[in-house]
Amino acid sequence: MPMRAILTTLVAALALPTAALAASDDLQRLAERIAGQNGTATVLLHALPKELPPELPLPAATLLGSVVQHPAAASASDNPAAAMLGSAGTPVGLYYDVRGDRKAAMQAYETRLRAAGWKPANPMARFPFPQGGFAMQLPATSIWCSAGTPKAAMTIGTPSGDATALNLSVTTAAALSGLLCGEGLGNMFPVDLFGKSPLPTLSPPAGAVAISSGPTMPGTTTSARFETSLSVADLFESFAKQLRDAGWGAGEAASSGALRSQTFRKSTDGRNYVVVLTVYALDARHDTALTDLSIAP
Repeated sequence: MPMRAILTTLVAALALPTAALAASDDLQRLAERIAGQNGTATVLLHALPKELPPELPLPAATLLGSVVQHPAAASASDNPAAAMLGSAGTPVGLYYDVRGDRKAAMQAYETRLRAAGWKPANPMARFPFPQGGFAMQLPATSIWCSAGTPKAAMTIGTPSGDATALNLSVTTAAALSGLLCGEGLGNMFPVDLFGKSPLPTLSPPAGAVAISSGPTMPGTTTSARFETSLSVADLFESFAKQLRDAGWGAGEAASSGALRSQTFRKSTDGRNYVVVLTVYALDARHDTALTDLSIAP
């Protein structure tokens, strides 16, 4: 059972007669057992945990509950990553219900975060991939970093399956906040590890939503899958125009049924590049797009 569903059931159980509260005690134990599968966890109803960073502004929403993870102890020899992350901080999850316009509530909360010195982060900029073409995308979360030292990192999730849900995940773990906020271990992943991509980052037009996207190693080929109401020709043209607007000259083109492909060339930083852009239909609602970049002879 998902943690949010368990918390919701627990809240409902609080309104039950005394005779039914024994069942809610069992549900509380079940919630803590599920949440703490890799250690132990504390589940609190309508309450904030003491482990929460005091400098964190809170959203104007109804607090459903919170979950504090207590990772199992791990030795560096058994599991170096778990030992490093587990010993450096305690992950905290906050579960809110937003009644009304969740988008407006999010915008108001982000305004409060900025006023308190928190800043949005873009950890994808620190991953070792040239972020051109169909760049790797994060899940539907936003990441924020505190102004203080040591830094706290927070992700905000708005699950698509529940229009009222607003979930916060907060950590003060140096390893994890460093990766998310660009400090500490984040420096292990320099942006130019494979060189900067000469391609612009290609964005889908209205009527197309990227389901997945990202590069191969070392980033010379990128791909994306889209759920779209557009024709292959229209989707292809939206990406081709972005290449032309970025200074890429259009070359040979080919089409066959529900497929469009074209080469584009550009000289930059003393090198001549060629990229092949291809878009083809998977079915009536889904298309795939590819870029294949190489250095021209």
